[in-house]
Amino acid sequence: MHCKILAGTFLAIMAGMPGAAHAQAVEVSIEQRVSQARAQSAALSPKDREAVKALFSSAFQLWKNGDFKSARLGFENGLTRDPANGIAHFYLAETLMRLNDRRRARAHYEMAAALVPTTQEGLKAQSALASLPAFKPMASGAAPEFPPEVPNQVQEALLNSPVFASLPVSLPISCESENKFEIQGKPHRNVARTTRQAGRGGIVTTESTSDFHQPSGQISSTSTGQSTLAGLLPLFSSSSSKDGSISKTVTAEIRRLEGEFFPLKSGNRFRFEYLSTLDKYRSNFSHSCEVKGTVSPEQTPSAIRGDENFVVECEWTLTLESNPAARASSYRTYHICSSTLGLCAYSWPSDAGSGVPNLEGGFRYTGPGGGTNEWRMTCNR
Repeated sequence: MHCKILAGTFLAIMAGMPGAAHAQAVEVSIEQRVSQARAQSAALSPKDREAVKALFSSAFQLWKNGDFKSARLGFENGLTRDPANGIAHFYLAETLMRLNDRRRARAHYEMAAALVPTTQEGLKAQSALASLPAFKPMASGAAPEFPPEVPNQVQEALLNSPVFASLPVSLPISCESENKFEIQGKPHRNVARTTRQAGRGGIVTTESTSDFHQPSGQISSTSTGQSTLAGLLPLFSSSSSKDGSISKTVTAEIRRLEGEFFPLKSGNRFRFEYLSTLDKYRSNFSHSCEVKGTVSPEQTPSAIRGDENFVVECEWTLTLESNPAARASSYRTYHICSSTLGLCAYSWPSDAGSGVPNLEGGFRYTGPGGGTNEWRMTCNR
């Protein structure tokens, strides 16, 4: 049980220290986009206009036949030449929704609603926008600025993932947590202070300080890192003790990222796998998560309270790559996630039960080994 507690504590720290600074993208208003699109389309020659019309017709036929990848290519190619075609924007948005790319779908729904507001497609676009999160799409050509510690293949895996593309912008939040537990009958206590910076493109940067109190003395450390999936998937973290005696760097290499996460709704399932490297130790993590349902505003900590808030249940499995014959360890955790903030905070282990604890004041539970654990966390933004 104690190994489980320590592993859970380590993963909680890992998941709580995520993110990356992002390139500053210049925001372009919908009015500017519409004006620019109309000017470009007005300059089309009659011959080019007929060619683009035929291209849109082929793309629409592919869309009706369910070949969404090919339809997307056709609509996108046509809109580079005739960007003021509101109907095409609508069907490209519909195509992207079926490909689970909600961030880009919203941008095209916005264009359809602005260009052809009184048509059936324009009205449907307005209806779709009302149910989509208010993403802040990155400007054309802009991309998250990943730190050098994040491998290129990990960056590519994220940028090409529909799960990653659907994540909204995260807001800054600061938390302090305290965990009291026993190891071999002796009391231990860990106090952590964490600040999550605003993230774009699904990346969150986190800085944290921790004071670990044990019978032999106190170990204080600082750490920084970044994560995605609203803080559930760590990408990189670096920590060191204040006296410099301990320095650890952890990197994560994503192997799989699939499913549906944001916009949050009950029944959404997503899965991610990654290889974590710490010094010479390489561990494979596999996480399967499900959005279990909403929680009331009274049950949601005020710092992360959004329009809708959900409990997400995750099954974690860990195997050592250096010793694949070793028995895999697995356990379950619960998280409160905000649909508005694009952030999951307040995590607790399955030992505490699946019910939502009194998170503002913390809670206590007894683990399978009989030890009593106390946990509390307070956050503000």
